[in-house]
This record gives sequence, structure tokens and C-alpha cells, in this order.
Amino acid sequence: MAIAANEFVVGEPVPVAALLTDQGEPVTGAQTHAVIVDPQGAETHLLLKDDGLNFDSTADDGVYSNLYIPPSEGDYLIRGTTSFVKNGITISREASKQIRVLPANIEFVSHTLNPIFSSQGCVIAFEQRFELDVKAAGDFAIHGYLTDGVSEVNASKRLQLTPAKQTVTLEYSKEDIFETFDATSTLAINPTIVFAISQNEIQIAAPRVQFDETIDLASFERCREPIEVSGPLKTTPIMSQDGTYIDSLTFEFPVYVTRDSTYTGSVNIVGAAGEYLDLISFQEQLVSGENIISFTVSGETFKKADGPYELNALLIYSGSDSYRQGVLGQTPPYKAADFSPPVNVTLPANLFGLERENWQAVPASTITTHRVGGYLRAGASVPYDYETLASFDLSKVRGEIKQATLIVDFGDSTLQFPFNNVSAHVVNQNWSPASVNYDSFCDSFTVCPAWSNPLTTFYYVDAGQTIEFSDSALLDVLNEKKASGLNKFDIVLTSTPYERSFFIGVKQVSLFIEY
Repeated sequence: MAIAANEFVVGEPVPVAALLTDQGEPVTGAQTHAVIVDPQGAETHLLLKDDGLNFDSTADDGVYSNLYIPPSEGDYLIRGTTSFVKNGITISREASKQIRVLPANIEFVSHTLNPIFSSQGCVIAFEQRFELDVKAAGDFAIHGYLTDGVSEVNASKRLQLTPAKQTVTLEYSKEDIFETFDATSTLAINPTIVFAISQNEIQIAAPRVQFDETIDLASFERCREPIEVSGPLKTTPIMSQDGTYIDSLTFEFPVYVTRDSTYTGSVNIVGAAGEYLDLISFQEQLVSGENIISFTVSGETFKKADGPYELNALLIYSGSDSYRQGVLGQTPPYKAADFSPPVNVTLPANLFGLERENWQAVPASTITTHRVGGYLRAGASVPYDYETLASFDLSKVRGEIKQATLIVDFGDSTLQFPFNNVSAHVVNQNWSPASVNYDSFCDSFTVCPAWSNPLTTFYYVDAGQTIEFSDSALLDVLNEKKASGLNKFDIVLTSTPYERSFFIGVKQVSLFIEY
């Protein structure tokens, strides 16, 4: 059952509808009925149709509908039944829904929708006027809606009413109307809703009536201000010649003026955290009617703070005419780094050697020869005989890292094929050479026989070889380290030959970064 609301009032037409679908497609030609059982148990039978006539808006869309007007308050049960033939078989279905009908505290006696004109004969607002028959005193809220069939504006008013015939008005401003709708639109009225508001609940208080009046906006003269911003701000990035960074931003916005003249303006630019960045001034020769104001701001302005950047405190003037607007608009969420050419740096690693012979020393003994190798010992604090830690300081890297390459220079090697692979694992915990304890190395660094954070493996490494690794995994972990505030990136290099005396030297580890 497709019934739009759970509560109605006495005398309000209830749109009774049933939606019939088969695998998402409408079922047509079905025999569909609704039985409404009122609070006293009396039944009303309705034939529901899908013919596009009267209340049913569209034929053969699977929505079978009709109207029912409840005569009294109380709970009503609406039970729908349908049957149709498919593949020679008659299929029947049932569904039901319960609605509550409340007393009508207010009745609409009459309604008008009229323009309000200025002394110059220009429309400045539209007024919806209701004559109401108030049957019970109370606190009420009335909501009106104008629509062109796609967009909608609304007006609301809350007021205390006493039992009597009373007139209530709602007003729709010219600004709301012409910002929402095209100047040639024809506006209709969506049903007006009145709520009764008490300390405990909010309930529908009047029939939702569809009024027939329409407003043709093209038939009214619209007196406009001498200067009006008539549309949203548009931001266009201008890229550098090599396409690697944003050189400047061009801003455009439409302005309507009533006379030809030279217009001068200014606008502030502020960062996402409210940082004042610049005051931009412009001067344009505008003609009567719609115009576009455009200006370009150098990327140097936006290097001072992250966006999105807000343009505010707009002022436009010419002679005695002036226009002010608090916020003109915002840019997309650019970063300050987007406006700088990429910087390329190569960071050398601080290397720290780990060897089984020195694992009892606290702090660990300094190993001047860095190498990886030896075989795996399950459960040991240092799982291999020789490991090398490489630590990078990222504190001088500004902004987002856009490219990264890990470079490892290997020295002499006794590794033999096929046991000459070298693996790199990300170290997640903080450490320093002055405090590292080999006995707790596994716990401190999550570096164990079962490695939990592998970065990459270099396969079949030979003596004197230089290997480079560039991958999104490296880029992601580097930006994560920067975002965390640690500004430190550590890896451990390992190898698992079958003999303890087999190893390969690590001469240098470096990181090429573009940011």
C-alpha cells in the first residue's frame, strides 16, 4: 500500500494507492480494490485504477489509486487486494496499512496568491492569503510551498489562534523567488500544511488542500537593484607550463547592473582557518544588463595557507550606487602546496646494524658494517643473524609527497641463488640507537618471524647492485608518517639464506622524494 502519510484530518482526501511490481517492473491490467474499515467497523469499498485519469496521474505505471474522504476521527484500516494473470496462472496479493484521522482544528475557507508591488509598479514579493475557520484555540505553524515542478520555495509562520474566522498571510520574497526559479517560470502551489503544536506533540491540524492558483513570473515587471550579483562564484585553476602545479586561480561571477558605467570593486581572500591572505581590487566597464566580472590571483597568494579559500566582504560601486555581499563563494579544497613547483630531494638514511653477537648490549653496540643475512631463528628477539635498520628524517619535507623511490646500494655478497632475496619491512614504533634493547626488539618494533608490515622484496640481489623501488605502497606509508606528525620513516632490511655465514653488505639506503 502506497499511502504517503500516517495521519490525516477529518474531511481531508486520503490518496489510497497500491504499488504493483514484478521484479521491479509495473504490473498492468490488475483487478485492484481497497476496503477501508472505519473505527465503527463499517467498510467502504474502493476500485483502484491505473488509467491516468482523475486522481491517478500516470497510466500503466503500476500505481493503482483513488481518493477516500474519512468522515470522522479515529483509526482506519486500509486493506488492498489485487489479482492478475501471469503465464496462465492467476496470482493474488494482499497488503494493508493503518492510518489515524484527527479532528480538523482549522478549515480553509478561501485562498489567494497575489503579487506585492512597489511604488514603481515592480513586484517585490508574493503573498499567499488564507481565510481560516479556526475551531479550537492553540499554537499553530503554517507552511506554504511554491513550485515550478522541479524546485520549491517555502514560507512559514508560527502563531497563536483563537476560535473565529481569521486571515493569515505568508510572504515569499522576490530574492527567494528569482534566485530559485527562472524568470519565465509558472509557479503552482503545493498543499499547505498546518500543524497544531502542544507541549507533548505536533499533529496535522487542517486538511492538506491543493489550491489551483498559479503565478506566471514572466507577466510581472521585476525592479532590480542598481547592482546585483546574479549567480555563483566560479573558480578555474591555471596550471604551470609543465603542468606540475597551479600557477594562479581565475575567478568569475555574474553581475547585473542597471546602467552603463565603470564599476570598481574589492574582495577579501581568506584561508580555511580564517587566515587573511589578500585584498583583491578590480575595475570593470559594465553595460546595462548581465555581465561577467573576472580576475586572476597569483598562486603566491595561496601558498600562505590551505584552502578551501573563501572570498568575502565583496564591495562593488559606481557613483552613488553600491553593493555589498558577506560571502561571495568558496574555492575547491586546494592545498598551499598545490601552488608550488615540486621539490626534489634525496634523503640519506641513518643506518643502524643489528647482529646476533651484540644483542645483549643495552644500548646496543654500534655496528659499523651494515649487512643482512643469516637464517631465521623462530622466537628470537633478532630473528636473523644480520639485519639493518634504515631511518629517514622527513621533517623538512613540506606538503604532500607525490613521488617516492627507495634506493638501496648493496656491497659485497656471499648470498647464493636462489637464497639471495632481500626484504624490506616498515618499522612502526619509535626507537633510537641509545635506547634500543635487542631482548625486547620483537615487542618494540613488531619485527618478528611473522612479519606484519612488509613493504617489498628485492629478488636475486647480486654484489654491488643498486635497486630502486617505487610503488603506491611506499607513497602511502610516507604520507601516513607525515600526517601522523612523526616525520620519521624507518625500515628494516632482512635476508634468509640457509647458512649463517652468508650475508650481503648494505652500503647506503636513500629515499628520492618529490613533494
